[in-house]
Amino acid sequence: MLPGAQRDMVRRCVVAGKPVIVATHLLESMIDNPMPTRAEVTDVANAVYEQVDAVMLSGETATGKYPVRCVSVLDRIARRIEKEQGLGLHRGREPETIREQLARSACLLADSLSSRAIVVITMRGLLGHLVSSFRPRGAIIYAFTTTEVVRRRLWLSRSIVPFMIDVSGDPDETVVRALERLRKHDRLVSGEPVVIVANVATSHGYVNAIQVRTME
Repeated sequence: MLPGAQRDMVRRCVVAGKPVIVATHLLESMIDNPMPTRAEVTDVANAVYEQVDAVMLSGETATGKYPVRCVSVLDRIARRIEKEQGLGLHRGREPETIREQLARSACLLADSLSSRAIVVITMRGLLGHLVSSFRPRGAIIYAFTTTEVVRRRLWLSRSIVPFMIDVSGDPDETVVRALERLRKHDRLVSGEPVVIVANVATSHGYVNAIQVRTME
């Protein structure tokens, strides 16, 4: 696929809020050779710079001679390019529902606070995907769900690190459990703000809301 055509397809997916994966032939020369070509490195770098949700190998690891090296090369390129701000194609995405407005607001809030963590409590994974679709600039999205199927699916969305959690009848207790889980995994730093998207109790029942908590 020509780079221009690829970028247009990626842009359409990002603006529509659809997960986009760039796959096949990324490091095709490494099926037989230990080093990629310059063009292949550029293609991978461009895909990461366009802020796609995932890049995926196929024959390179299925039948190639250097599967581990291929993954290592892909990882090094992605880590280097992700230090840049990215192309920002998501800025053309306009929220159409209240939940999409909530997801975008969480990302904008995290960006304005330079927060490195957004915590999302999401049963079916939809809210986690929505937050990811608005591409927070520097925050990792820690998505907590109750099912393994949803947890595994969430791995495919950009910036998401998913966890399993037992949900309490008290939404605040669930958030506390999630934060404690992240603390045990050294994912949070004391004194830093954390943006949280979760249910809160009101006089009319439970509603989705955004919170900001500073870790102690």
